[in-house]
Amino acid sequence: MRLKGSCYCGEVTFDVAGPVSWEGHCHCTMCQRLNGAPFSTWCGFKTSDYNIHDPNNHFKTYDYANSRRGFCTNCGSPFFHQYTENAKQYKEHGEEVFFTRTNITTQDKLSNVVQRHVFIETRVPWLK
Repeated sequence: MRLKGSCYCGEVTFDVAGPVSWEGHCHCTMCQRLNGAPFSTWCGFKTSDYNIHDPNNHFKTYDYANSRRGFCTNCGSPFFHQYTENAKQYKEHGEEVFFTRTNITTQDKLSNVVQRHVFIETRVPWLK
């Protein structure tokens, strides 16, 4: 099973071999500030079998705080995450690649329930 997705403007698309190995709402302050939302919902895949399709060179990555983040420079949509070698505390995720669930366009291949909440100690107090 391959899942497909894109950034908001559609200039950058991706596909990744399923199934989803990890899915959850991340309440860390980095996700909050990068996405301007109280949490981000990620799908993790234990595979290196993924492709970023970027014909106009809009996909950029940067490393910060033990992770590599990726986004579209045309629309600003952040949708990619991987832990770097420095993230030893997250070694259970190994070579996993993460895409934001809302950027996956083949939603019918995903479950209807996200069961994990991580970094809840930094969740915003105004959201129940």
